[in-house]
Amino acid sequence: MLGPFLIAVVVICVAPGPDMAFVMASGLSRGRRGALLAATGVSAGVTVWVLITAFGLGTLVTELPEISTGLRVAGACYLAYLAWDTWRSAGKHAEDNAGDYGQRMFWRGTMTNLANPKMALFFTAFLPQFVDADNGSVILQFVVLGLIMQAVGWIVDAVVGVAAGGARDLLGRRPGIRTNLDRAAGGVFAALAIAVVIELMIT
Repeated sequence: MLGPFLIAVVVICVAPGPDMAFVMASGLSRGRRGALLAATGVSAGVTVWVLITAFGLGTLVTELPEISTGLRVAGACYLAYLAWDTWRSAGKHAEDNAGDYGQRMFWRGTMTNLANPKMALFFTAFLPQFVDADNGSVILQFVVLGLIMQAVGWIVDAVVGVAAGGARDLLGRRPGIRTNLDRAAGGVFAALAIAVVIELMIT
């Protein structure tokens, strides 16, 4: 079952989604290093969702609307803050040498991913299709498959983010272009926040 699983994982991971958009925007705003840190943060969030699902706690998120709604509201607010902060500081931040820069970008990626309760729904629905109780510990299989998916997702997000960061590093030497790239990143964060709000209104 590993072959079909890997094929499905690659197809899922290359499809554009919120995590990819977040990492791409981070690359546009903060360059290649920022994109890699954001992708690593997103990957850390995926690890948490994998463990939650493996130990059967994913159903709490999917079956209790209060938890799901709360996470989505928090996610929309956080993305809106990132949009505002990125737009406000467009073209003003330094070349990413601050001591807390790495932690800030990492935790932005982690929090953005954790604020998406759809991850629990996805893992709860997807991973069991490739788990076989006859092959040993179900929890261990969940963890291994989830971490494989996490690794593939990180590679895809990192490639997209580094490409976006490379464009910034190449074009962003001019202050005007750098400001516009920062504003484009802020626009992506705003669009993600609006998408969450719209989803909340129609569900």
